[in-house]
Amino acid sequence: MKKREHKGAGGAEMAFIPECYADTNLIATLLKTGRANHQKSCNKVMTTMSGQKASQFAVGIIDYDKKRAQNAYLKEFAHIAVSDHLELLKHATRPHYLIFIKKALEDFILSCAAQVGYDLQAGGYPDSLDGLKTLFKRETSSTDPGITRLFQALNNAPDMASLQRILAYLNQERYHADTNTLKSLF
Repeated sequence: MKKREHKGAGGAEMAFIPECYADTNLIATLLKTGRANHQKSCNKVMTTMSGQKASQFAVGIIDYDKKRAQNAYLKEFAHIAVSDHLELLKHATRPHYLIFIKKALEDFILSCAAQVGYDLQAGGYPDSLDGLKTLFKRETSSTDPGITRLFQALNNAPDMASLQRILAYLNQERYHADTNTLKSLF
């Protein structure tokens, strides 16, 4: 199985650290890199950021659930902007950002499909929260071309477009990202 992770130093994809398999596919698709630095949990994302990425630019992408509050590193972040389905935070002193997908990726995708009138069932995808959870929880969802096509089909949904603008801006500006510009991207 092809991994959505790049081991080389300095690669753009190493700076973007999603917590689950389908999130890895989403971020790699939106960044158009085909790769992201997958970690298996919220705590591993934050441990990677606060450890090996401590002095480097990093963006963690995490579902918005109660597990996030259990990590002490989160207390070092301040809110930049929030919408119904996305929340962006910035570390107080480091070039680190957190993007929360609220509540979880499945909810986000259902909302994006509704925003653009995309019929998930007609596209061959589950149209329920539980069905998407089953699809997205598989390890293979990180590289599944069908899931990639789903994310591409939802590219024009306002929430998906916001996420893509935020990722592109952070990737471009990295150490020089402006908080006011980030707010305007929501």
